[in-house]
Amino acid sequence: MFTAVVLVSLAACSKKDSSSPTSNQSTTTPQKSKLEMVCQTWTLTETYEDGQLKSSGGTEKYQFTRQGKFKFLDNSSWEDIGTFDFPKDSASIRVFFMGSMTPTTMTLKTLSDTDLKTEFTSGGKTLNYNYKR
Repeated sequence: MFTAVVLVSLAACSKKDSSSPTSNQSTTTPQKSKLEMVCQTWTLTETYEDGQLKSSGGTEKYQFTRQGKFKFLDNSSWEDIGTFDFPKDSASIRVFFMGSMTPTTMTLKTLSDTDLKTEFTSGGKTLNYNYKR
């Protein structure tokens, strides 16, 4: 019995020692939440109206802040253009534009570290706004 315990212990130690310390370590990066990805500065690169391209090659910068502000860069100064509500890891952003009594719900079509593609309805038209970082 004692011999069996010693052999099992030696086998366990030898398996542990035979592998390199880095071969079993995970190299995954901590996953960012959707809110962390949204709260960035974005460049509006394309706009579509009812599926038709309306603008491309844009350079206008917009920003969602952790304080719930939606901003636009105007002559090197960030101007508030509204506020937003983004429940944790939601599939849409509710934006309250200045002067508007009702929110605009922007559905997230794509959200990554480099792309934000939204779709929303305004004036009876379906609008798609595509942003890059």
